[in-house]
This record gives sequence, C-alpha cells and structure tokens, in this order.
Amino acid sequence: MRKYLHPITISFILIGLLMGYCSASYGYDPHGLWNRYYYVWDKGKDILLSLCIIYPCKELKWVWFSLIGFFCLRFIWQFFAIQDYRSANRISVIFFLFLVEISIICFLLLYPTLKKIVKWHRQN
Repeated sequence: MRKYLHPITISFILIGLLMGYCSASYGYDPHGLWNRYYYVWDKGKDILLSLCIIYPCKELKWVWFSLIGFFCLRFIWQFFAIQDYRSANRISVIFFLFLVEISIICFLLLYPTLKKIVKWHRQN
C-alpha cells in the first residue's frame, strides 16, 4: 500500500497545482471548472496526506522534504505579496517556482535509477 500511496499522493498534489496554475482565473466564477473541483481536490489531498502520515515511506523522504520546502517557500513568498501584490503574485513568477519544484522532484525520483544505470554501465 505504501509503495503506491505516496507516489499517487504526490502526483495528485502536483497535478492539482498544475491545473490551478494553468487554468484558474483566480476570480470567483461558481460555474468555472476550477472553482467546482478545487474543494474536491483540496479535501482529497488532505485525506491522502493523512494516510501518508499514518503509513510513512522512507524511500520518498527527500521528495516529501522538497514538497514541504516548496510550500514553505510559497508561504514566505506571500509576505512579498503583501508589500507589492502585483509584481510578487504574477503568474509567471509563481509558475516558475512550481516548475523548479517539478524539476527537483523528477530528479529525486530518477536519481536512484540513474545511479544504478551508471553503476551497471561501469561494471560492463
């Protein structure tokens, strides 16, 4: 269960964030797709995170630290938004931070496999 729970949760969180950054208009439109499904995503994310806390997984520890770091950085970024909301909350800046986070997670997930490939290649 742990083997699939954590990757599914991480993917669910990142796909929801990607949908939010790409398609949300950030204006209240009760009939809009994002506003309809945001609360389902948010509550589903909370349930999955609760299950991940109950059933921890050592293999993905660094991915979780990276994701927590991204959320902390995003929280700190909101203090800059208080000073200058228009420039700090531009979609391009926030989306760039998200893309950096996706790149870090991809590297952390692929690193053990790449390490095995390089080790195998050196032996042959």
